[in-house]
Amino acid sequence: MEGSTGAKRATVGFVLSLIGGIFILINGIAWFALSNLFDQLGLGGLFGFGLALDVLGGVMVVFAILVFIGAWLIYTPGKEMIGGILALIFSIISFIGGGGFALGAILGLIGGILGLLKK
Repeated sequence: MEGSTGAKRATVGFVLSLIGGIFILINGIAWFALSNLFDQLGLGGLFGFGLALDVLGGVMVVFAILVFIGAWLIYTPGKEMIGGILALIFSIISFIGGGGFALGAILGLIGGILGLLKK
């Protein structure tokens, strides 16, 4: 029975933002792994690549967490607007580090838009 709970939830926006956040998180972890590989090959200190990749991986993990928070807010009735904006902003900014292999950022964008539309 649809609508029996009284509060309409933006389920599709939540799911797409959540999946986008997962891809962004995996992308951040991949930057950490690449940094570790460079360190193992002795290239970590070359032009500061090791530190740069660690910082980029950390930033991507933070962006993923913020997209997760946005997805959670999208699913919370009455907070879809702030959740959608949060998912949108950090999905766009995540393109700096690859955006979850671009797929994560695109899914996060679509999920954020659907969250704003309460769909």
